[in-house]
Amino acid sequence: EGDVVFLQSDIKDALEAMRDQFVEGVGLTYYNEWTGDGATATGGDEEYAMENPLGIPTEREVSVLKKGLPIYRTLFKRNKSPFDDSM
Repeated sequence: EGDVVFLQSDIKDALEAMRDQFVEGVGLTYYNEWTGDGATATGGDEEYAMENPLGIPTEREVSVLKKGLPIYRTLFKRNKSPFDDSM
């Protein structure tokens, strides 16, 4: 419990494709998606507007932000559900 998976891209479609791959099947069984304010994600662009939780931006992130363009992010936090050994 407490481990995280952090996804980030400056291309919204790319982030959504990564997110979709993560949540397909049983992904949301073991992880809860979180927004920047700590609330459970509900959908829409707002859920991708969180601050970088790592605190250290990538070179790409710095470049994109200098251009005034958005960075899309989402974070999944491990919940208490035990992993299924049959997977």
